[in-house]
This record gives sequence, C-alpha cells and structure tokens, in this order.
Amino acid sequence: MKLFRLCAVAMLLYCLPSTAAHAQMNTEALNKKALELYRAGDYEGAVAAAKQSLAVAKADAGADKSEVALSLSNLAGLYTMQGKYTQAEPLLKEVLAIYEEALGPDDPEVALTLNNLAFLYSRQEMNNQAEPLYRRSLQINEKALGAEHPEVATSLNNLAFLYTKQGKYAQAQPLYKRSLAIHEKAFGSDHVYVAISLKNLAELYTAQGEHTQAERLYKRSLAIQDHVIDSLNAEGYDVKAEMLSKEVLVTREKVFGPNHIEVAESLKNLGAFYRSTGKREQAEPLYKRRLAILEKTLGPDHPDVAQCRTDLANLYSATDLRSKP
Repeated sequence: MKLFRLCAVAMLLYCLPSTAAHAQMNTEALNKKALELYRAGDYEGAVAAAKQSLAVAKADAGADKSEVALSLSNLAGLYTMQGKYTQAEPLLKEVLAIYEEALGPDDPEVALTLNNLAFLYSRQEMNNQAEPLYRRSLQINEKALGAEHPEVATSLNNLAFLYTKQGKYAQAQPLYKRSLAIHEKAFGSDHVYVAISLKNLAELYTAQGEHTQAERLYKRSLAIQDHVIDSLNAEGYDVKAEMLSKEVLVTREKVFGPNHIEVAESLKNLGAFYRSTGKREQAEPLYKRRLAILEKTLGPDHPDVAQCRTDLANLYSATDLRSKP
C-alpha cells in the first residue's frame, strides 16, 4: 500500500550545524537521510533528520510552502509508522491546508495527503473518519489523472483494504479487481505492483473462505516477487516453487536487516498464510519472531504488539500447541 512520500535526506545531528554547513544541508538531503535511517531500522534517527529537515524548510525565507509541506508529511509518516498518531495527525492536517490553499482542492498532492490521513485513522480503527477521505482521494485522482492511472489503482486498493477490514467483502472485491487491471495494463503482468494487487485480492478470497482462488493468486503473486528477488540480489540462490513466500521474507531481511519492522510484516503474512492452510506448526515460530521484533522496535505497549499477542494466542487456541508467547 502506498503511504507516505519519504524523500531523501541527510545528516542526523541532534543540534544544528554551523551556518556554513547548514547552508549545504538542504531539505532534500535531509529527507534522503531520514529514509536511509528508517530503512536501517534507526527510527529515532530518522525522526531527528525529518525534524531537522522541517526546521531548515521553515527557516529558509526563500523556500515555498511546498518544501515545508513535504517535510511535515515525511515527519508525520514516521510518526504514523511508529504508532504516534496524536503527533502525526496535526502535521497531516497542516499539510492538507497548505496544499489546498496553494494547489486547490482537486490536486493530486491533496489526494495523497488525504490518503495518508485516512491511513492514520484506519490504523486507529477510526473507519468512519477514514472512508470519506479515501473516497475523496479516489475522486480527485480519477478526475485529475484519469481512470486508468496507477495512482487511481493505489486509491482503489486503499479503499478496498478498508472495506475488507470492515468485512464489506462485496464492496472490496470490484475495487481490488479494478486496481489489478490498472496495474497490469500500466506495468505489464510481471511487475511488483501487480504482485501486490494479486496478494491483496488473494487475502480477500482467504477471508471469504475461497481458498482455491486465493491459493492461485498467492502463487502468482509470489512467483512475481521471486523474480524481483532474483533481480535485487546479486548473490543469487535456488528458489523452489513451494518456498516462494519464504523468499519474500529473505528479500526483506536482506534489504532491511533481520530485525526491521518491514521483516515483521513479512513474518505476519507468511504466518497467516500457513495458519489459513492448516500448517499451524510452521506459523508458530513466525508469529513468535514477529512478536520479538515488534516488542524491540515499538515497545511492549504498542497496539501492534498487543495485536500480535492476540494473533499468537488465537493460533494456540485453534491448535494443540502448548507453548506460550
């Protein structure tokens, strides 16, 4: 799911550098550094770099408000991914106000910000607040970019994901299918965005108990992602068809490191797949490892940690496994 536009940025410093050095460290460089630190799992460092980017943007009298909006959006994105929703929300609302005033209410940047604000609400289960924002984001993108633009596919996907969370499967399915069709037409049948669309539709079928259809889409999605693995990893390794989902996990470990929150997402998906196909003994160690990563990166009291514990407890209650989280 496309979320925040985290652009590049440079140096992590806990105080502002000298005037000469400060002049060289523009917001683009700082945004790049924030993204690099996030990918490395240094979330505090990423936030510090994003804050410095925002300070630079606000202090630069010659900078237009779009630079401020970008820095605000990036900082809000980092807060959102860490579950700091009360800190992220006012930043996104400020971004929205800047773009609506500067670009008008129907600009794609407004649509992107609406999407990010809706995602924040969705993460908090505030679905009634999220839905109209997702809908407006979709309408703006369709009008501004055309009905078959990839950004429209992203909007369709995000609204469908919200409906799936609410159990509104009949409303979600045509949106996911349309998103898939747009991605296939725009990028070809073997693109990573197609793989994501296939996976999302497969998860919907799984939720509906349509496991045969889900399995077919999962396999196609994983096969595409396996191709991406081959292109991203210079080392190369043997890939077996039945282990495609594990190769996706390997890819994220190689890109982000073994204890990054992105790896936790892969562990969640692979564990859920094993559980849905009855392979619960294989799901247990994945859920446990995910729990350990989330506790370390987000802290023991984070809502995602609580949900992970619930997922593991539900796995135990559905099986004869006797170990405890």
